[in-house]
Amino acid sequence: MSKVPVFCSAATVFLIDKVNEEPLVLLLRRTKPPVHTWSQISGGIEGDETAWQAMIREVQEETGVILKDLWSADADIRFYVPEQNSFSILLVFVSHVSRNTPVTLNKEHDAYQ
Repeated sequence: MSKVPVFCSAATVFLIDKVNEEPLVLLLRRTKPPVHTWSQISGGIEGDETAWQAMIREVQEETGVILKDLWSADADIRFYVPEQNSFSILLVFVSHVSRNTPVTLNKEHDAYQ
């Protein structure tokens, strides 16, 4: 019987401005494949990092924003990787960031909304 391995080596974080009745989510436009797609911030968990430490680092690397708070969304994103016959799981986090917070993009992204 063939088994399908499950990996969790990355996480994702949604930065939300909840000032309005309808919250806004920061999205970044990618410069790497899939190019010109919009997404939330995500990235790999390095070395001895925890998932939440990785997301604090990734947010700072990709936007220049230093998070004041971070919560688990008690959710995950799962997807199948056919080339590896495996499932990858991204843990999901949330942080509140004002829309007035300055954003400085790194080379991975060329625009934000």
